[in-house]
Amino acid sequence: MIELVELLKKITLSDVAAFVSLIVAFFAYRNSKKKNSYDVTSKEDQELCIYASKVLEESYRELTQNGLVINPVEANRLNWLTSARLILRHQEIKSKIKSDVYILICEENERHWEHEFYKILQHSELMSGAYFKGDKMFNSCEKISPGSAVVVFKFAQWRRNYEDPLKTINYKKLLNDEPEILNGRNGLESYLDDLHEGAEKWRNF
Repeated sequence: MIELVELLKKITLSDVAAFVSLIVAFFAYRNSKKKNSYDVTSKEDQELCIYASKVLEESYRELTQNGLVINPVEANRLNWLTSARLILRHQEIKSKIKSDVYILICEENERHWEHEFYKILQHSELMSGAYFKGDKMFNSCEKISPGSAVVVFKFAQWRRNYEDPLKTINYKKLLNDEPEILNGRNGLESYLDDLHEGAEKWRNF
């Protein structure tokens, strides 16, 4: 105990200041290291998100021959294979993104391309088995790879877990709060009147 007291007597203010400075420097270094790590991760996620977007665009361009053949898309085995592979590549890239912000951005971009794919896959010729069997292929009797077709159609379908923001909208209340929405929109106003059997059914409800 006496030795401890003697030791404490020898500690000067400069010693205390040096110790405090050491602690401050340690935490500053740790915080700086964390920030640098976050910045690196954020930069990587940004680059992955941009690349994932480009891959989806390229997938669409491959299937539609740069957007020129969409009514219907050509029954070309290689085009379907390449498009499907790029979709799978996109999903692989997306899985490497860690930031919630960039995951959200990536998913919003996905929804855009899902809709673009959905539109081009609605053509009546794609409702016929002949399209996929090779009966309507140009200069080839190759069949469309089943795997590629399933991957492309799966990407274009409505997501089961997607929460449609329109479900939270009360359009009647919105129109009553902001009636100017219908200014010059006679067609929509007439449609609403017919839908609700008169304006009194949806105005000032």
